[in-house]
Amino acid sequence: MEKIAIQTCDCAGNLDEEITGDKKTMQFGLCIIEAAQPYAKELKKDYNIDMDLIHVQGEDLGRLVGIEMVKHCPDFLMSLAEGELEEAGDQNSGSEDFVGVLQDVKKKDFLEFHFTDNAGRLYKFLWLTYINTDLNLYGDMENHIGKEYRVSFIEKEFYDPKIGEYRPFKILESIRKF
Repeated sequence: MEKIAIQTCDCAGNLDEEITGDKKTMQFGLCIIEAAQPYAKELKKDYNIDMDLIHVQGEDLGRLVGIEMVKHCPDFLMSLAEGELEEAGDQNSGSEDFVGVLQDVKKKDFLEFHFTDNAGRLYKFLWLTYINTDLNLYGDMENHIGKEYRVSFIEKEFYDPKIGEYRPFKILESIRKF
């Protein structure tokens, strides 16, 4: 799978940066198929993905390759995700607001902000794209813990490989002192 991911990253890196939306997704899919074709027997044996049924199993192949691509070309995957977020934002009626106290900031694949509301319920927000804020969030996180903020966010479903299905994530758009 690693060889397929590396070849897909190479192909994806050569895509026209002006292409967006469904056209970019389709060209990316073609990169995956092109990279995977020489490994059809291994894919069938190891992952039960039949390249002759790619029209049915394409999403499964895309998930497997995408997970491996994170190691080799995370910037491309981020640009693809940002494009999908922008499109979703265009289709979405707008962002939601939340007021809560910042409890913690976890450094995982992305920064995850943990807030609690007045009832003590925990909410988790991801920093995936630019956040509109007047706070210094880059190196000064600890100074913000325990303070109350108004957060604007959108909710978007992403594939979570830990549970093997799509689930909603709250994506930060802005943070302001309350």
